[in-house]
Amino acid sequence: MRLSKTNPHPVAQFRAMVARRNVLAVILFRPSGEVMSGSGFVIRRTEEASIVVTSSHTLGIVSDEDVLRVRYPTFPTGVEEVAATILHQDPLLDVAILRVPGLTRLFPLRFAPQDTTVGESVVAVGYCDPDDLLDGLAFTRLPAISPGLVRPEGIIYVDTYDDVDLYYVMLNCICLPGMSGGPVLSRYGVVGMVDSGGLVVDDVNDVYAKAIDPDTILGVLKAYLTSTDPALDLSQSTMEEVLQMMA
Repeated sequence: MRLSKTNPHPVAQFRAMVARRNVLAVILFRPSGEVMSGSGFVIRRTEEASIVVTSSHTLGIVSDEDVLRVRYPTFPTGVEEVAATILHQDPLLDVAILRVPGLTRLFPLRFAPQDTTVGESVVAVGYCDPDDLLDGLAFTRLPAISPGLVRPEGIIYVDTYDDVDLYYVMLNCICLPGMSGGPVLSRYGVVGMVDSGGLVVDDVNDVYAKAIDPDTILGVLKAYLTSTDPALDLSQSTMEEVLQMMA
């Protein structure tokens, strides 16, 4: 099977279509009237709340007066919007962890058990306003999907901040503003979180987008947990073990 942006792997496509039901619009309202927005997805659900990850830059610098909300689709029709709180925000690694009290109807997305590979078929999912069709804040009921492939650069190391390595997964998906914080899925699960805010065209007229690698997300989750309990030793903990500790 020859895979491309217009011919994604059917399992990756199916995963993305299912994931759309569990991807949220993340909205920050400032007293000045400014609105910051992006996407996020559930990584852990308890009986009382859901834990969501998103990009830090979708929130910017948050003050006590700002109001954070998340919006998600309900079925068979409609949307619901509820309050959220920030558990942890790392602007250098561009990852934020949110807690949404009372949100128990959405399902956590599963991370892929192994790193993605060059040429792998992936699908990015997130909320956006294609071509700026509407003025102001506008969301579709369900997030958009953008198929693509992992570029020849694959996974690249960028830097290390507070002992957490920043890795980007390089993609040729078209990721529009508003999709930042949304999941990137392969046929095996989530392989990244959309980080780039738009298109970048290189000298061969190709597009690329960046996604935060799951290893970096894991590092940020560990940093949050150890900040709440310095006695924790999570150096050998897996993503599954860390997620079970998130509440």
